[in-house]
Amino acid sequence: MYLFVAFKPSSKEYVRGCRVGTYSEDFQITNHLTESQLIARWADFLLKNRNLDSQEAPYEFWIFKDGIAVWAEMSAYWDGWEQFKSIPPWQEEEMIDTQEKEEKAIREIYSQSCEFANKQYTIILKEKQLANEAELVRHEAQLKEIRLKQYMELKKEFGNEI
Repeated sequence: MYLFVAFKPSSKEYVRGCRVGTYSEDFQITNHLTESQLIARWADFLLKNRNLDSQEAPYEFWIFKDGIAVWAEMSAYWDGWEQFKSIPPWQEEEMIDTQEKEEKAIREIYSQSCEFANKQYTIILKEKQLANEAELVRHEAQLKEIRLKQYMELKKEFGNEI
């Protein structure tokens, strides 16, 4: 089972020295996730990162499996080898093997999450395109109706001279 942590620090947007936007921080924790649930959850936040304003800080992620950190972003605050400080020397090799195996697995999960987020993003773009096309058709129909009404008014006023 996985524990998923997503953190988005507060940030401010400046244009020519003037603050034009403030973004609040967000902190989300989801526990007891299966691998497929983790992929979907991570993809949701990767998708949120694609839809940020220009100077809005992105989400950063930490993932733990059975109490062991297997993914951490902000390396300034996290050192993966910290967990080994209290390990007796005779268990270090086993712990390193476990860590390497988990890193490989989490990279695959990350890859699948990115793929899932990209598919969702493509669907959103297609939906927006269809909505824009529908709005254009509606606008053109309204324009045609207005022109027909104006034509009929002019025909009524000027007769067959038009």
